Amino acid sequence: MAKPRRVWCALGLLLAWPYVTQAEEACEPFSALSPILREDVRSIPGGAAPVLPGTPRIGEITLRRLPIFDESKPEENAPLYRLANRLHVLSRPQALRELLTFEEEGPYVAERLREAERLLRTRSWAYDARVVPTRRCADRVDVAVVTRDVWSLVPTGDVNRTGGKSSLSVGIKDVNLLGRGETFGVYYENGVDRSGVAAFYNDPFFRGSPWTLALAAADNDDGDALSLGLLRPYRSFDDRRSEGVRLARSTRIQPLFDFGDRIATLGWRQQTGELFRSRSAGVVDGQVARWTTGLAFESHEFFPAPLGEALRETPEPRRFAYPFLRYERLEDRWDASVNLNFVALTEDVYLGRRWGVTLGLAPSALARGGDRARLVLDLQDAARFGERWLVRGALGFQGWWRFKDEAEENWEASGKLEAFYRQSEAFAFYASLDGLWTRGLTGERQVLLGGNTGLRAYPQRFQAGDRRFRLRVEERWFSSAHPFELFRYGAAVFFDAGRAWFPDDPNSATEGTLANVGAGLRLTSDRAPTDSILHLDLAVPLRRGGEGVDDWQLSVTLRESF
Repeated sequence: MAKPRRVWCALGLLLAWPYVTQAEEACEPFSALSPILREDVRSIPGGAAPVLPGTPRIGEITLRRLPIFDESKPEENAPLYRLANRLHVLSRPQALRELLTFEEEGPYVAERLREAERLLRTRSWAYDARVVPTRRCADRVDVAVVTRDVWSLVPTGDVNRTGGKSSLSVGIKDVNLLGRGETFGVYYENGVDRSGVAAFYNDPFFRGSPWTLALAAADNDDGDALSLGLLRPYRSFDDRRSEGVRLARSTRIQPLFDFGDRIATLGWRQQTGELFRSRSAGVVDGQVARWTTGLAFESHEFFPAPLGEALRETPEPRRFAYPFLRYERLEDRWDASVNLNFVALTEDVYLGRRWGVTLGLAPSALARGGDRARLVLDLQDAARFGERWLVRGALGFQGWWRFKDEAEENWEASGKLEAFYRQSEAFAFYASLDGLWTRGLTGERQVLLGGNTGLRAYPQRFQAGDRRFRLRVEERWFSSAHPFELFRYGAAVFFDAGRAWFPDDPNSATEGTLANVGAGLRLTSDRAPTDSILHLDLAVPLRRGGEGVDDWQLSVTLRESF
């Protein structure tokens, strides 16, 4: 009986063989993209998913999660690097799948693959990501999702000395808790204004749902703070819904400054909240329109500060609740660049136009001090000119109008223009100009300039006013060196200029426009979270503009970009 069965099996294989070979011949690999299945995540350029003819569908999705170090390379196979790979908890497959904007058996849309790649790169636990097709079999396209992890459990430390003032923070955070994509951290900060301890937690997919949970708490020497957010954000451009709630409260001593000196203090107790619901029809002709409705409330109470000189006139308390309506329109246009704001890191550049308007009305029954209306306007745009120029711009306005006394409250109009010019792979020119104009600022608010707020050679908050402009010009150098396979570095020479002033202040003409020149180093690690870069800058003022300005200023700071 066994022999006839073997004969029938052999006969079946012979009959099926033409169909098997035909199916194999119908599968064509994408030879330019297939190296991603066996080589490093950066073996192919970012955003490489091609538009395919016909109407193919997604076949098999392969998740390839690369460790911190590639042990197949001799330079990354040191004992310490192997130990780091063993101790690190690799990102779980679910952490990747949650960010995908497509699924198996769904339609193949090249832009959805590129969008998923961008979303993966937004996670600080992923150094880089690629999402590309690897093989097409008839109407099925297999897709590879490849990421490379960074060491997620890191000590946090920030020695910040700018404008003659020093601050220190130390702590620890995990940006990929147990490989699940969650973030948790605790730290101690001894800052210029306050000192204390704080903790935060963020789960972008709370309990496996599309909701994001964000918690934060702080206990400082001048008060405390708590915040909670439970949001269902738009997960992609084509997503159709978003909603959520935000709550926050804080108590602090707000300092006020002039020429870098604290001239008064003010106790400030604040509570805010927002409940919103947003809907969209998805991407239509490359654009997205979103409508948002919601209810918000604010409460601001002020009291004499227990320490320091109190403000002469304590601001009136403000409490109001109001419904609001927002309309927003976005273009779905992106590009990928390297050596823009980070060293040797793929950066996604938004090239679309984005604008929105928000209207809110607080009736007297819900607002202390009578009826008031809120208006928010925002616009941003970007464009490439050839392969070398990138120009970005933004305009914004926000403020309240009080009907009872026909007065402005906290009006702020701002604008910013940035230009990048790629001179070579290693060198780039950067310039930015921004301005801020205000009217009707309440007593706890100031427009400041100096130190961290611009002009690196001047004391913190050296100038104050109700308007400000800043100019920043840099020549940047991006090194291709990779010391110990751990660090990336660069350098910059820079020129800063700016001014903050009151137009009716007689001293404003004396203070005038300030300017400085300087040079600095930039240092980051491609094996740790890529959300900050260390700045070491030496700046020299070109004019004093007042007392308390040293001949030179050395600053050590952590920034979010080059």
